[in-house]
Amino acid sequence: MRKRAKAEGRSVAISLRKLTGPVIGVMGAGLLCLPVATEAVANGPAATGEPAPVPLVSRKLSLWGLYGYDSPGANAANGSAGAQGGLASASPAASPSPQAVASNPSASGGSGDEWTFTLGLGVGVAPDYEGSEDYQPLPLWFGRAERDDNISVGIRGTKLNANLVPDSIFRAGPVLNYRFGRDDVENDQVDDLQDVDGTFEVGAFVGVEMDVANGPAVWGAGLEGLQGTGGGHSGFLATFELFYRTPLSDRWSFKLTGDSTWASEDYMEAFFGIDADDSARSGLSTYDADAGIKDVGLTADINYRIDQNWGVGLIAGYKRLLGDAADSPVVDDVGDPNQFFGGLFGSYRF
Repeated sequence: MRKRAKAEGRSVAISLRKLTGPVIGVMGAGLLCLPVATEAVANGPAATGEPAPVPLVSRKLSLWGLYGYDSPGANAANGSAGAQGGLASASPAASPSPQAVASNPSASGGSGDEWTFTLGLGVGVAPDYEGSEDYQPLPLWFGRAERDDNISVGIRGTKLNANLVPDSIFRAGPVLNYRFGRDDVENDQVDDLQDVDGTFEVGAFVGVEMDVANGPAVWGAGLEGLQGTGGGHSGFLATFELFYRTPLSDRWSFKLTGDSTWASEDYMEAFFGIDADDSARSGLSTYDADAGIKDVGLTADINYRIDQNWGVGLIAGYKRLLGDAADSPVVDDVGDPNQFFGGLFGSYRF
């Protein structure tokens, strides 16, 4: 039954690849044909997501939790450089997860009566599991509600967070995330390892976002901590993020994000460790994974504002696994420490 289910899963993945290729091609061609004009837009932060029907697709989303998506339709009415990205915002992944410090730094603080809503949907591609050399298509989606005093709540994929600080510079609030586990993967040896169940993670973030030399560009920094609640892992992850965002013209905006994640021993053992039983089943060597810096990453996204409500965006990300994560047989023998992510999405702001 396991092999039959696995074959069915691969059949679905192959069908999705056939569907996703044309979709990405059409969306990419449309984006390249758009007239070159630009503006900075609202970002949506980092996380993970997943529509129920296709498990092979859904479990990838949590890998890019801090990559925040820019919302291309934001601030279209007044042409200002909006900011919803970073550790605190919750709008893709890409920025984003996916992936988190988000709001409009130029805002002086409103009355708290007006709300702005952003919804986004797209398609992307990411590794089959953390450390995999195989890639799968995945859906991207995000939603965000922000009050004019910068109080906000948002969801991106499976990550939900809220900024509870009504301030133009500082951000802080709670985070709830669901991290998909690892099972029924493409690689046969990794598939023979004990399954890692999905896990709810709870935590918080703090961050800042400020104008660069009183201009339209902004920079931000944030720190997010997440604690696993059991199931797949009971570990702790701390992610530090830096980003720079600037308008390129009145319709185009660009954002560059760097981040790094430290993971506890419980997390590392769950995803990268191999005990004697796992070794006997898979043929991979036994391995103990210790706590340490798990990865560093760099993400670039570019956004185009079509009008006051609609926008489109393109994101590309790279993560390099480090330390015991990179040295694990799951990665070193049958995987790849170089992890890539890419996606196209559209957004609607109202």
